Amino acid sequence: MQAQRREQTMNTIRLENINKCFGNGFCLNNVSFEIKGGEIFAFIGSNGAGKSTTIRVMLGLMEANSGKVNITNGGKPFHPKRVGLVLEDETPFEKLTPMEYLDFFASYYSVENKEERIIELLKKSSLYEQRHRKMKHFSKGMKRQLTILKAMIHNPDIIVMDEPFNGLAPEVRKTIKDLLRDYVKNGKIVFLSTHNLDEAENFCSSFGIMKKGEFLGHWKVNEIETSLEEFYFKKTKEQIS
Repeated sequence: MQAQRREQTMNTIRLENINKCFGNGFCLNNVSFEIKGGEIFAFIGSNGAGKSTTIRVMLGLMEANSGKVNITNGGKPFHPKRVGLVLEDETPFEKLTPMEYLDFFASYYSVENKEERIIELLKKSSLYEQRHRKMKHFSKGMKRQLTILKAMIHNPDIIVMDEPFNGLAPEVRKTIKDLLRDYVKNGKIVFLSTHNLDEAENFCSSFGIMKKGEFLGHWKVNEIETSLEEFYFKKTKEQIS
């Protein structure tokens, strides 16, 4: 009975038979998968495989031709404000300081005790000492780090990230990864779209592969018998072109 209650309140992402076609002939073909709370999920595939289209449909930014998306936040119906988003080419507002930037989004998401939350995140990052400095003086990696903190400011149930670690120094990368590992311990989800197979293997708990609009499967990282790189190339070659 307790397990059933946990299942009912768990954060989940479920796509069922998603189809989406474009005028250029590209289609998502019956894309189906389910991700449960506690997973750091890597969504991998080459450019043009359909990852971005799938994510847009998943988040309601694009309408599918057919199929069903079911996202629950703690057992409640999906609400966009319960998702944190990090885009691949996203940059913060350079005329603001980190405090001002995070305050803007904390206000948008109606975060309670927002100043405490902002300070908490900045102290866990490498940006606390730079919190009152204009971001136009920041390196690319510092700006990238701040966009990740922005996605976490409202403690969302799901974080969707597109190549989030590009440009991050090794020590900052470790800090952010540790933050995200702690984040999913409470049954939340990190959905990570990436081309970096080593990153996915060393950081994520599960992964799925897209190729030419097809979802090839969903696996646990610790259950595959080869490296993720070998596994990926084996699976993508198995699919008939």
